[in-house]
Amino acid sequence: MTATSVPEPANDAALGIICGGGVIPRTVAEAVRRNGRRVVLFALRGWAEPQVVEAFPHHWIALGQVGRFLTLARDEGCRDIVMIGTLLRPALRDIRLDWATIRYLPRVAALLRGGDDRLIAGVGRILEEHGFRLVGSHEVAPEILVPAGALTRRTPSARDHSDIARALAVIEA
Repeated sequence: MTATSVPEPANDAALGIICGGGVIPRTVAEAVRRNGRRVVLFALRGWAEPQVVEAFPHHWIALGQVGRFLTLARDEGCRDIVMIGTLLRPALRDIRLDWATIRYLPRVAALLRGGDDRLIAGVGRILEEHGFRLVGSHEVAPEILVPAGALTRRTPSARDHSDIARALAVIEA
């Protein structure tokens, strides 16, 4: 299945959240649930925190269990997948490979030679091949974002805007 043929999920399809560490996965899950959508968390062993995931339907998975994740996500009726939370690149000895993951090792190895964006985009393509769609948390829970505009009583001056523009140009370069 190609990226253009991934089906749009039904509004009642569960959202799968692959959870790394921190509280942000819970924040996203709570926002999505408040909006009326069912969520299922896929908590990564060694990173996700039990107190963050226990309030939701969840499954514990090890990094490297692609086959297990695909089966569980399908069984739960997930179509959209969000990956969120902290995750450091693990040592190879900490990855628990299943047969499906072994099949993707050459592709994943090539992705690891790029930056994190390349790795995440590659994982997204693998998910799409199985009928899932990788989405950003801002797409399913836009209310968790900081609002646009000044966040204090003081608005930026012309000089501040100039500094901001230069900083953005440096970042982009």
